[in-house]
Amino acid sequence: MCRPGTRIAAMSARRVRAALLAMLVIASGTALAAPPGLSVARAAADTAPPALVAFDFTPRTVDISAGPASVTVSARITDATGAEAPTISFTSDTTSQTAGFGSMTRTSGTAQDGTYTRTITIPKGAAPGTWSASLFPLSDTLGNDGTFGPPPGFPKTLTVTAGASVTAPGPPRIGTPSRGDASATARWTAPASTGGSAITGYTIRTYRGTTLVKTTYASASATALAVTGLRNGSAHTFTVAAKNARGTGAFSARSAAVTPATVPGQPRIGTPSRGNASATARWTAPASTGGSAITGYTIRTYRGTTLVKTTYASASATALAVTGLRNGSAHTFTVAAKNARGTGAFSARSAAVTPIAPPPLPPAPAPTYYANCDAVRAAGKAPLLRGQPGYSTKLDRDGDGVACEP
Repeated sequence: MCRPGTRIAAMSARRVRAALLAMLVIASGTALAAPPGLSVARAAADTAPPALVAFDFTPRTVDISAGPASVTVSARITDATGAEAPTISFTSDTTSQTAGFGSMTRTSGTAQDGTYTRTITIPKGAAPGTWSASLFPLSDTLGNDGTFGPPPGFPKTLTVTAGASVTAPGPPRIGTPSRGDASATARWTAPASTGGSAITGYTIRTYRGTTLVKTTYASASATALAVTGLRNGSAHTFTVAAKNARGTGAFSARSAAVTPATVPGQPRIGTPSRGNASATARWTAPASTGGSAITGYTIRTYRGTTLVKTTYASASATALAVTGLRNGSAHTFTVAAKNARGTGAFSARSAAVTPIAPPPLPPAPAPTYYANCDAVRAAGKAPLLRGQPGYSTKLDRDGDGVACEP
């Protein structure tokens, strides 16, 4: 505030109004009236309870056979006005036992958006089984209360085990894998024994021959996992182990072998040759089989840009005669290889080839006639056998099939 008589120099009307607004205070719950010509915007009242943004605790399973166990709880809470620290506890689902009751402490952030933590001790004498978390109350400094938490969608159940009977899980039962392109999917069934503690995940080992090439992990609910980055054309096997709070159990037996593969590469097209209403397409096998043996070829025949015929050849073929083509029209060919994964890309088009009809046969020679056997002998053709040019029954007087014999 300015002392009486103090002069406010060079202050704009807007700044004066802003200064007056800043000097409005709340006294005894009653707002001072704004000066004439100055309006005061009233903020909307905060009537919403705090919101639980995140909630978790670790570990999810504790073993108290050797002594008390600790569980660290974390919660992130937001509120427009400011949240108060909530209370956390765990209660046995089978008894009335409660552990860890007490207020959480804000360890980061603000009252409007802060993270609260508390470490709870589960005593050695606690009842084995499942325990449920309770978070309450979710309230702010204005008294806005929410429901008890945590709500659905957040972890709530703690598993408490006691005694040496808790062990690592048994081995899962391995399933039949399936292959993909540079990948394969391992499959398994959950072990018959969890070891007395909930399964928390699986470890999958991938082998190429006897060499371990990759170790991957899956969630507790998984029964299959796609393993990528494998080598096409090489056989791979898998083995799987389950994990619980006590540790990782024995690995399963090896799976059957599976060979990742993709479709073959493009064949290299050769030079075709023409025939009568036909042509022979030629090619060379692709450089890559895709990791799976080629099982055949598909040959497409084009007249101009029109596909006129699709034919097939065996895996060992490098040429195919395509019949039923139009003489006098140019044809081209393109070839694709096929394996167990499917048909690969087609080759480039071949050079054009034009089927053509063969030339007509020359006319048959005129038949030879002899007036008598003297003419036959003079021509040096005697004797004449039946069927030879010039033979006739007129010259074969005795009808024995030989004419003009000596």
